[in-house]
Amino acid sequence: MLGCPKFDDAEAYVEKFTGIFQKSGIRSVTILSMEVPCCSGLPKIVKLGMAAAGRQIPVREYVISSRGKILKSAFYPRALEEN
Repeated sequence: MLGCPKFDDAEAYVEKFTGIFQKSGIRSVTILSMEVPCCSGLPKIVKLGMAAAGRQIPVREYVISSRGKILKSAFYPRALEEN
C-alpha cells in the first residue's frame, strides 16, 4: 500500500489495515517512510490497524532521506508493544 498521512484520510487507512490484518495471513509488515515529519504517522496507522484487528505482527521499519539514504532501520517482533 502507498499513502500519505498528511493529505489522505488516516482513519480510512486504519480501517483498510484492520480488514487486511483480520482477513489475511500476513506474517510480517515492512514500513518504508521518508524523513519528513508527516510520514512519521505511518507506523502509528499500521499499529492502530493491528490493534483493531487483534493481531500481533512483526514490523520492520525503514526511514529514508530525500536522497535515498537509510536513516533508520528497526525490527519490532511484537509491534504493538513498541513505542
